[in-house]
Formats: sequence, C-alpha cells, structure tokens
Amino acid sequence: MRGPAIARRQLAGAAAAGALFVALAEAVVRDEPAAIDRALHDIAARGYSRLLERVLSPIEVMGLPGFYIPAAALAALRLGRR
Repeated sequence: MRGPAIARRQLAGAAAAGALFVALAEAVVRDEPAAIDRALHDIAARGYSRLLERVLSPIEVMGLPGFYIPAAALAALRLGRR
C-alpha cells in the first residue's frame, strides 16, 4: 500500500511545481522589459548603418557560424605563428 501513497505525494509535488512555474511565467510575460533591455535596444537602434548592413550581408548568407568559426580558426593559426 505504500506505493500508491508515494506516487500520490510525488504527483502532488509535481503539480505544485507546475503551478508555480505557470504563475511565474505569467508574471514574467505580463511584465515590461527590464531597463537594461530597453537601453540595449535603443543603443542598437541608434547604431544602425546601411553601409554596415551591406558589408555584413555576405555573412548572413553563409550563416554566422559558417563565417565566424573558420575566421577564428584562421586567426588562431596566424597568431600561433608569432
């Protein structure tokens, strides 16, 4: 008879944890963005440059990892020789 009692207790704990998670998620979703998020968004919006966008557009075609990983490997090889 201990098995069902333990399972009920575990189920109750899991249900309570789930309810707490949902309550916290609701609070976070309804809250406004943090001040640092707004500040970083403003900085990013202010620094927009059409020229920079055109220069960086080939990177977006290859994907960021497809560019940065080989570039980092080449830089490491170059710096390793010095």
